[in-house]
Formats: sequence, structure tokens, C-alpha cells
Amino acid sequence: MKKSRFIFLLLIMFMCSLLIPAFTNTSEAAKTLRVASLGGVRDAGRLSPYQTGGSQDVAILPWVFNCLFRFPLGSLNLELIEPDLLEKWESSKDNLVWTFYLKKGVQFHQGFGEMTSEDVIYSLNWAKDKKSSRWWQDFSEFEKIEALDRYTVKITLSKSIPSVLGVLANVGGSIICKKAYEERGEDAIMKPLGTGPFEFVEYQPQRHIKFKAHEKYFRGRPKIDEVIYRYMPDSKSRQLAFKKGELDMMFAEREQEWIDEVKKSPDAIVDIIMPGEMRTLHFNLTRKPLDNPKVRQALAHAINRQEFLDYHGKDITLPAVSPLPPGYMGHTDAVALYPYNPEKAKKLLAEAGFPNGCDLGTMKTSSLGAYEKPMTIVQAQFNRVGVRLNLETVDHATYHKLIRQNVNPVVLYGAARFPNGDQYLSQFYHSAAVIGTPTAVTNFSHYGKAIPGVDEYIEKARTSIEPKEQIKYWEMAQKQIMEDLPAYPLFVLKNAGARKNYVKLGHVLESSLTTFYYLNEMTDIVK
Repeated sequence: MKKSRFIFLLLIMFMCSLLIPAFTNTSEAAKTLRVASLGGVRDAGRLSPYQTGGSQDVAILPWVFNCLFRFPLGSLNLELIEPDLLEKWESSKDNLVWTFYLKKGVQFHQGFGEMTSEDVIYSLNWAKDKKSSRWWQDFSEFEKIEALDRYTVKITLSKSIPSVLGVLANVGGSIICKKAYEERGEDAIMKPLGTGPFEFVEYQPQRHIKFKAHEKYFRGRPKIDEVIYRYMPDSKSRQLAFKKGELDMMFAEREQEWIDEVKKSPDAIVDIIMPGEMRTLHFNLTRKPLDNPKVRQALAHAINRQEFLDYHGKDITLPAVSPLPPGYMGHTDAVALYPYNPEKAKKLLAEAGFPNGCDLGTMKTSSLGAYEKPMTIVQAQFNRVGVRLNLETVDHATYHKLIRQNVNPVVLYGAARFPNGDQYLSQFYHSAAVIGTPTAVTNFSHYGKAIPGVDEYIEKARTSIEPKEQIKYWEMAQKQIMEDLPAYPLFVLKNAGARKNYVKLGHVLESSLTTFYYLNEMTDIVK
């Protein structure tokens, strides 16, 4: 009896020894990608594709959402835009009527069912609503959006726009689930739900956002099981965690010293990502003495762009002299130039009635390194010619709120947009985009209202069908802007990310519209 009992116990122990490794192997096989957010960013902003403006949010939304079109992974080539949620599309000869045929069987997250034309109409109507969408201006010519059947959508434009496909490939054209957003209301803002490769799981303020693989993703289940997107505002802590293997991927600090240090690690890859964000100093034309053109010219001559390039470094910066970033369709450098000349700056200030310099007051500046350091350089350069500017640092999310409330005499802003002249010039220099107005976007200078602007050129380019005509008007707008000086371009700051060499992106990375890594179903961890 005792012997049989002993044999039975041995058999149980043997069976357990077989089961334990099986469970262990299953756990080890799960692939979790640990990602750190942008330095200086302590928390998420708004996780709605129509309402977010921060780079920390825009970077992750394509993991969750799809659009009707997309750029090929790793590219921003305008000629290679391809269907994303579509089977095919058609347009009328005048490019005013577009018909889109949706893929069938595309599933929303969390069991919300199949995407249909009803969801597309709901999404695009939200995107074009100026009360709730920061991208509304891109969709202002979308006169009518209608369903022809369950899988067919027709869009009628009031007038031609330079790139309908580009608008529908941008974050602002993301497709959301009508049923989910109607049921959840405001809760949906911080619980994004789309059709993309990764599904939102949880958000813990100032800590992290978790995502998991979308099991029914129409391009195939992602190879990565889970993504943890952590908020780590301190640069040194983030870099140390990466070095110790506690992070697999992170936003890079856009400074040469930081990049060189990370590159020393044999298991690290630093990716320099285009398009860069152009840093521009916007002058508030409603504030004295900035309403005086000679004062603005003096400030332009007081700025030494080389100092910004020297600080950030050769790998990460490009010079900029035009209001449209280099590399964008329609860009020109044939504009008025204001070379660094402190003596000329002082002379212009004296001619404007300020022989002893002037006081611009206090400016709120972001704690984000890519903002705070350039502003301290600007402050020092202004001070050399007798122009006093006090800086008060706030966190990045607060900065975004305040600059839209007209609190600053000058605003430093960095932006990358769809790479042609329309979106960039419209959002920063069209009078309809002036902050504080019902149609506000990011016209911080009040250009076009405080003084005449370039609305006519922007609108003529937008309604022209011929690319050569569009480029002509965009160039005319840039030249006029640099003569009027509502803003002064400083430099282009390329984007950068760092990843462990075992993180395989699944594509060749040259450019990214979100300025960060685009995680997709092919992204993998291979150790």
C-alpha cells in the first residue's frame, strides 16, 4: 500500500515537472515592447486623433487607428501614397467628386464589429467640425460626405484642394468607431478605439499607456503581443533605463552629445527621422513694439542661426530661412534674408524709436528641452542688442494651452506637417487660423488680421489643379511672409529615436509623418 502510494506521488511529481516548463515557455514567448515617451513630457494630452496636438500623442495614434490612405511604411513620398482601408477609389475629371470603396471585413477593437461607410462618414464629419477638431481646416472643402452603400463612400468637394489623398492619410483623417464613440462620449477621448494593429488596454496618468496586439487586424496579427508606452520626462533616467535594458525603444534627445553617447552602446541603434520639425519664432503683431516692422527686422538681424546648429549638432539639425520647411513641395529659399548683424539690429531699433533697446515682457516657454534651450539662446541673442525678454518655464502641455490664449509676445513653435505648402502655410499664416478666433489653428502672430497677409496666395494655390500653379503661389506667399516678418524661421530639428538592435521595425525607415517609429504588424523583437 505504502509502495503504491509512493509510486503515485512520484508520478504526480513527474507530471508537474512536465507542466512547469510548458507554462514558463509560454510566458517567455510573449513579446512586450517597452517604449519611453518624449523627454519633458509627463503625461498624455488627448488621445483623440482629431483633438491632439502634442508629438507624444500623435506618435502613438497610428498604432491604434487606420486612415483611408497611408504613406508606404518608412516613406513620405507624395507619389507613393497607397490605400489603407480601401480596395480602390475613383475621382471625377475636375477632382471634385471622389468615390471610395472600403475593404470588407475590417474589424474594430474590443469586438465592436466591422468598419462600414457609416463609421467613415461619422469620422470625417468629426474631423471637419471646427468645434471639435484641430484639423478642421484640412477638411473645410469637404462639402458633402455620403454613403452609397455599406462599403462605398462619396465625397464632394466645394473646390479642389492640393492633395485629398494626403489629407485622408494624415492622423486627422483617422477612422473611429461610431458606435463606440457614441456610447462612451467623453470617455472615448482617453480610451482610443480604432482598427489599427494595436488595441488600447489601459491608461494610467503620468505612468503609462498599455496596448495589446489586435487579434483580428486585417493585415494579420502583430508579432508583438504588448506595448507599454511609459512617461519618463527626465532624460537621464530614460537613458539609464535604456542602457540597463529596461526599455527597448525611446524618443531620442535631439542633441548631438546625447546621440553620440547612445551610439556608443553596441546594442543600440539611433534612427534620424525626417521630416524635421522646423522651429519658428512667431511675433505677436498685436503687441507693442512688435507691431513695428523695424523692430521685427531688428530681431531677425539679432538672431544667429549658427548657434542653434552648433548646440543641437550636425546629425540632427538643418538651417532654415523660409517659412515653409526645406523638402516640402513648393519650398523656396529665394526670400528676403536677414543675416546676423547685431549693429544693424541696434540701428533699426534706434530708427524705430528705441535707441536704448526695448522690453518685450514675459514669455511662457516649454520645459521640453527642444523648446527651452533654443529659447534661452534667443533670449541671450536679443539681450546682446538691448532687447529684454523674460522667460517663465511651464510644462509642455501647459505651454500648448497658454500659447493658444494669446499670453506670449513671441511664440516658439516646432512643427512637421504634410509635406506640401498648403497645410503648413494655411495653419500658420492664413487669417482664418489666427488663435482666439472661432477657426483658430496655429497662427500665433495674428498675421492676416493685424496686418494684411497672404490669404489670396494660399487660396489660389489650394484651388489650382496644376502643381506648377500651386508651387508658384506658395513661393509668392513665402516671399511676402519674409518681407512682412510675422515670424522668423530658425532651424529644422530632425527627429530621432533610439532602439535596441533586437527591435526589427519591419520596414526601411527614412521618414515618418508622426516623427516617431510606426509600430505595425511586422514590427518584431528578435533576441
